[in-house]
Amino acid sequence: IHFEDRRLVLNTLPSITIKYRTWLQMEDTERLSSASRDLNTFWSHLESQRQKLEMEMEEGREGAADRTMQRRNKRGRPQLSLPQSMLGVQLDLRDLMRQVNSQFFTPDTLAETPPSLTRSAKFTTQVSGPSRWVSRLEGYVILRDLERYLTKLARDYTLLRAKY
Repeated sequence: IHFEDRRLVLNTLPSITIKYRTWLQMEDTERLSSASRDLNTFWSHLESQRQKLEMEMEEGREGAADRTMQRRNKRGRPQLSLPQSMLGVQLDLRDLMRQVNSQFFTPDTLAETPPSLTRSAKFTTQVSGPSRWVSRLEGYVILRDLERYLTKLARDYTLLRAKY
């Protein structure tokens, strides 16, 4: 079963749509600068969402301390929790941000370095009851829009590669 609801949006995420003529007329530096800024925004949203999920898990552990069985994947390995999976996405995104920045910035003028996973802003949001569902929907929207944005970024890189 695949859930998709394009009506769900977070206005703080970068826009994915762009007019074709505008996209073609963008300068290379503008294209890369925008990608760097947008990826950083997605990373920050993922970090916030991961912290919310970790708080949920901490709250859940207090009530379920007697659960000793850990879920396993098809290969018998321990299944990653949702926050652990989100961290994996963040690590991949951080590596992509470094790649984009290395294309755009010189080493001595590197304006925005990818965020460090140890240096993260703490978001203090209590998640309980119905707001847990809202939080899950936010996570869905972040990941859905990130996937769509990465498709757009692949198109940008295809265009840049064709030019050089």
